[in-house]
Amino acid sequence: MYNFTPQCIFSAYKKLNGFDDKIGGLICILSVLEANIVSNKVYRVNLRKLKLTLQEIFDISKETLNINEENWFIVFSKNWRNIFFSKIIKNKIDILSLAIFFLRRTSFENKINQNELINLFIQRFNLQSVSDLWFDNNDSVKLEYNQFDNEKNQKDFYALNNFNSTSGALKFNGSIVVASATELTRCAQVQTLYAGMDMNSILLLNKIELNRSYDFESNDKISDLIAKTCDFAKNHFQLIYYGVPGCGKSHKVDKIINAAINDKNDREHQVIRVVFHPDYTNADFVGQIMPLVDDGIEYRFKAGPFARILKHAYKEHSKKFFLVIEELNRGNAAAIFGDLFQLLDREKDGFSTYSINNPDISSFIMSENDYHNDKILPDSKDVGGEKWILDTPIRLPPNLSILATMNTSDQNVFMLDNAFQRRWKMEYIPNNIKYDDMEDSQKNQYDLKIGETNIKWGVFRDKINERISDSKISFSNAEDKQLGLFFVKADSETDKAEEIPETDKLEKSLSLILPTKY
Repeated sequence: MYNFTPQCIFSAYKKLNGFDDKIGGLICILSVLEANIVSNKVYRVNLRKLKLTLQEIFDISKETLNINEENWFIVFSKNWRNIFFSKIIKNKIDILSLAIFFLRRTSFENKINQNELINLFIQRFNLQSVSDLWFDNNDSVKLEYNQFDNEKNQKDFYALNNFNSTSGALKFNGSIVVASATELTRCAQVQTLYAGMDMNSILLLNKIELNRSYDFESNDKISDLIAKTCDFAKNHFQLIYYGVPGCGKSHKVDKIINAAINDKNDREHQVIRVVFHPDYTNADFVGQIMPLVDDGIEYRFKAGPFARILKHAYKEHSKKFFLVIEELNRGNAAAIFGDLFQLLDREKDGFSTYSINNPDISSFIMSENDYHNDKILPDSKDVGGEKWILDTPIRLPPNLSILATMNTSDQNVFMLDNAFQRRWKMEYIPNNIKYDDMEDSQKNQYDLKIGETNIKWGVFRDKINERISDSKISFSNAEDKQLGLFFVKADSETDKAEEIPETDKLEKSLSLILPTKY
């Protein structure tokens, strides 16, 4: 059997330097689809075939894969071939170099010539409809064969590139990455196909069977779907709302969540809320080793809210997940986050810039139980299309947002240092909105009547706030002591009557300001 020599593969690989790795990912996806792609039609992507193809082409070594029989789904836009070329490829690729690299592990009974090799490559990867648009042939690489062991040729090819690693995946820029090309939610070839902003006008790649939720009969439907599909790389949130008590911080958080998750039942699964307080610790937030009674006492990792929501996000990367932290500054946020602090820096694709290693979290992510790690774990496990082991580095994925609130009026709180704050977007919720500029929910709250007084809550609040901000009264930080519009709310029984109980609400309002004054 004849194989490409290491020098032949090396020369072809160098010709591909500078091209986007998404090109390799899409070519591999096309190889598991039918030859003539129809726009706005949903295709099944067989993950087993796709991962084997990606491993064959890009991985340094070929390990035995434990792959579940599952599918992803893809739909292409009306002009996807041209848009992909203009946005991603930009300059035609030398098809001979591409064929040599993609077929570098293929053995041949005879030495085949250039045309035979190119035709084989086009047929095997279903590139008939794009070959003229995307590729040209510069005859720039000389075909050379030997009859050595194929994997020995690969090792010699890696040596020519000064690659010392025995694992990971090749990139077109002449480097290798730690993640295997079979780890679809991390690899350079596929991850940016479904998370990248520049792909929405070309294709939609999703774990969800798209044609069950959307109608693709019309050519215009694809643009509607693109508009409705949440691009996690752009729309992940790491946001702190701050302002006086009752100004509407939690209301803002709920608006973001409700816009992203329509079904209330889904919100229970996709949203975890936690309240920080002075006694709250890193172990409460992340998780800790706890005794578990099960035919005796065993000690296992019991997951905290952070580990639980992270596991959900990794397992279902096509859905949006939220970790909501109320009263962020009432606990020692820096101590509570601990080394998770490193994860708060995010790249443009939404993943954390830096990773951490935490075997406890990794073991929990690999476990079937939703609250603690399993007693017996496999050496590796497929989690959301990604191979996961105990040493897998942990990053925040783009489909996980962290929303936090904090009051500016609390006196016994922890300060957030600048290094912590800069990793968040901070948004102040104003407390002096004019009535005409209010949303309907704010106007309804403003117009609530206090008991039988016929006095509107909003008018009463405005008078209190005017009194607080009066320069003749020596309140320190007077603005922080003002009342937010939602500082009091109507009880469920009185809500229909558009009233709020008189005595308890007035006393609640006064209790906020009197201790400060006296």
